[in-house]
Amino acid sequence: MLSLKNPFALWLATVVLALAACASEGLALDTFNKKVVGAYATVQTVAETANAALVSGKLSKADAQNVVATSRTALAAIDVAEHVHATDPVAGENKLLSALVILQALQAYLAAQGVK
Repeated sequence: MLSLKNPFALWLATVVLALAACASEGLALDTFNKKVVGAYATVQTVAETANAALVSGKLSKADAQNVVATSRTALAAIDVAEHVHATDPVAGENKLLSALVILQALQAYLAAQGVK
């Protein structure tokens, strides 16, 4: 049992709790940052895939432009998610999730058009 009469034990318990709190927050931040990096990479991949599909004739110019414009919307949502996450992690995660849903829809659309 921890005693207030032993200052070292109290100090040690405080340090352990503080380190545990920092570690758990750091892990959440690290996971969020990895999701953000993956989302940015997906935006780039979707845009490149749409361009390749346009060149190969699998997408019309209008469809390719729509895919790229929608991917830019997802990119803006990712940027907002990063900024919001700094002050409201839950809202930032939710905004990032909405961007990921947009990107998944674009990937599904491209796959349905026979684009890989």
